[in-house]
Amino acid sequence: MTRGDPNTAEKTRFLAELEFVQCLANPDYLHYLAQQGYFGEPAFINYLKYLTYWSQPQYAKFIEYPYCLTMLNLLQDPIFRESLKHAQFKQTLHLSEHRHWSTWRNKREIERHGPMMPGVRSVVFGQEPGIVAADAVEQSSSDNVTNTNMDTS
Repeated sequence: MTRGDPNTAEKTRFLAELEFVQCLANPDYLHYLAQQGYFGEPAFINYLKYLTYWSQPQYAKFIEYPYCLTMLNLLQDPIFRESLKHAQFKQTLHLSEHRHWSTWRNKREIERHGPMMPGVRSVVFGQEPGIVAADAVEQSSSDNVTNTNMDTS
């Protein structure tokens, strides 16, 4: 194959988009993108919308980190994108992701503790775009967890 071969170009694009979409599973990377202002650029937002084709079965089968598709879906929401600027929100995403991966095969664990650790409300799982919580962490009567409001004004 030569460098100008259309098959090579298509494969390169496919792999680059696959890698980028999978990077969206990393809350640190999402926080970085938010801090750098990418989520304020219309061209980047359009690119994220374009990438939703990865949710289709013929493409999703190549994804190793399916959590990235949840993040890609949530990134369609401007409130979610704005929330990613805040370190506490990033930490909540880490907790949500960790809890999901540590319990997804253990139904009893989820039934006993719920989908999140005590005192922490998930802002990711089961939420539709536009329904992102303003508070990343709720006060629990049995835990010493601080209520952290995402509003920095």
